[in-house]
Amino acid sequence: MWRVEYKPNNDSQPWILLESYDNKDSAILHASRVSADYFRVKVTDTDGAAVWTN
Repeated sequence: MWRVEYKPNNDSQPWILLESYDNKDSAILHASRVSADYFRVKVTDTDGAAVWTN
């Protein structure tokens, strides 16, 4: 499961789950599309490692 998470305004806020995907490419595509809408966006793998960040 690949998770797209974001921080709305600044780094002191916790990561918030936006959506989960079964496919890494779909998660990264969605994250790149919404990255302009949030302060920070990342995609994490099943182990919690970040595989994409903006």
